[in-house]
Amino acid sequence: MDYKRYTHIGLITSPISLANRNQLANLASILYSISDSIFFITGNAGTNIFENDKKVHLYPVKYTIQKNTFLKIVAYMLLQFRISWKFLKIKDNAEVWIFFHGSGTLLIPILTAKLFRKKVILMLPGSSKALKYAKDPFYMVVKTLECINLLLADKIIIYSNILIGEWGLEKYHYKISIAHEHFLDFSTFSLTSEYKERQNLIGYVGRLSEEKGILNLIKAIPEIIKWNNNIKFLIIGDGKLRNEIEAYLIENDILDYVIFSGWVPHDELPKYFNQMKLMILPSYSEGLPNVILEAMACGTPVLATSVGAVPDFVKDGKTGFIIETNSPESIFRNITRAMESPILNEISTNTVLKVRSEFSYDSAVKNYERVLYSCY
Repeated sequence: MDYKRYTHIGLITSPISLANRNQLANLASILYSISDSIFFITGNAGTNIFENDKKVHLYPVKYTIQKNTFLKIVAYMLLQFRISWKFLKIKDNAEVWIFFHGSGTLLIPILTAKLFRKKVILMLPGSSKALKYAKDPFYMVVKTLECINLLLADKIIIYSNILIGEWGLEKYHYKISIAHEHFLDFSTFSLTSEYKERQNLIGYVGRLSEEKGILNLIKAIPEIIKWNNNIKFLIIGDGKLRNEIEAYLIENDILDYVIFSGWVPHDELPKYFNQMKLMILPSYSEGLPNVILEAMACGTPVLATSVGAVPDFVKDGKTGFIIETNSPESIFRNITRAMESPILNEISTNTVLKVRSEFSYDSAVKNYERVLYSCY
């Protein structure tokens, strides 16, 4: 398909972890299709995206997360100056600069871009609210920086109109556009195991951290097993709560019901999704979790909290199930409701049709064509 083309586009992110690499790779791929060249500042797991492509000019930045609070602050300030210095070297190559992962706190690079009269697009894959639920000591600092950057940005991209109210963005409505970098490779993420033949396996995929609601899920497991002791749980991911979770399972003598896989390669996820009867994501805060869409593409119904853009795609009783709250009691009640649903097979079919119709590569590119057109 032919796309509208823009000469040069700048893309800046904080150094990312492996968990965010696929998201960034998707965005880079979209921009690749609608530009003659990309000037790309990123770091860590993002540095090998299109690394040998002459059309993508990569400027890597290294960053090591410090444990000591003072060193963490110093390291992050130095990171901002390093990103700004890289930008200064290449600033004349693009008029429009998209700030993606970590964009909410990249104040110095954004100020630098504005100083040189560049158009700044702030893309928010998430909100500082996630840090609040994670009980992060830097929550208020991040929130303040985010507010300043929202004021400075020429355009703000979010995943859904729902997020305008949920994230308190009403006063910026005049410069908000709706777009996302989500698209799926349906040759990889597809239904390969008949849904009705699957065992009673409930899956979770994500970080083991407070804002994901994983502790509440774990605390719901004893009651779920009392209700049906043929159910097993598969936890894919890792994080700082791993030891606390395992201690709780041992204390309640239910460790045998839970399988920990750690992080698995992204291209192996379909194998696991095709084993699940249900996937649950009981988060306190989200943007648009790619893992939900990937599970749905594999015919796995999703049970999720009504946060971020989730309600746009997970329709209760049609393409999945919505949890009213993520308390252990609510999780237990809704898992039983979902597993007992007489139309689970129908919902499985609906999930596949939903994502295939709305998350193709072409639709994602068209969204970004529209957003960028308004900036030129």
